[in-house]
Amino acid sequence: MASLMKKTEQYQALPAKVSQQVLRGLDRNWQSFFAASSEFKSHPDKFLGKPKIPGYKEPKKGRNLLVYTIQAISKVGLRQGIVKLSPDFNCLADKSRGAHSRSQNSS
Repeated sequence: MASLMKKTEQYQALPAKVSQQVLRGLDRNWQSFFAASSEFKSHPDKFLGKPKIPGYKEPKKGRNLLVYTIQAISKVGLRQGIVKLSPDFNCLADKSRGAHSRSQNSS
């Protein structure tokens, strides 16, 4: 799947390791759906309803999972209690270390 997506703008917008993790999550979701659908056909009494295909949230209002591996996070920032995400360098507070939220892109 990654080889098919490598040239897309969405895949290239994130670090490669992050894009790969997103694709792995998508693969897990579809495998789970197919397994549940197969089980539903043989034992529908185990389910409250027919399994639905993995859904996609509305881009502006929906919340989505974004996976950043430890390799995509600044280790220096992490030691300071800041999770520094690439490529746009937004910083989020690591509440367990008491750091404050900030963004390097803010004016």
